[in-house]
Amino acid sequence: MLREFSFAAIAAQLGQANWKVLEDRTYEPFPSQARSRRIARRIVARADLTDAELEKFTAQFQDSATRAMETYGAVNKAQFDMTEASTRVIGGSPVQSRLDLPRRYYAIGAIHGVADLWSIAESGQATVIVSLIEGL
Repeated sequence: MLREFSFAAIAAQLGQANWKVLEDRTYEPFPSQARSRRIARRIVARADLTDAELEKFTAQFQDSATRAMETYGAVNKAQFDMTEASTRVIGGSPVQSRLDLPRRYYAIGAIHGVADLWSIAESGQATVIVSLIEGL
């Protein structure tokens, strides 16, 4: 899954195509001092979205990421979530922000991995950080 995971496919499912991929890098091996051999991949992407697009994105990103993992046969073994939404006033206008920072432990056959599928949305902009680490 690590090598084939497509953020573009997830963004397309959500109807947004204007994402700028800031990084899509595979680290092999990662880290070199690890007890067991591992490979990692990090994807960072950002998009300017209208309020309606931002609301749709925050509501559906995690579900789309889950479906993407399932297409590779990933079985979720454990998950820890951290979600926070807030509104604050800046310059007399309300600014909404939302953090979704889940960590998922998964297995695909004998391969075990960790997936951080994070999204940060605030004031017309969304940032996604996808970090996948698998044992070799």
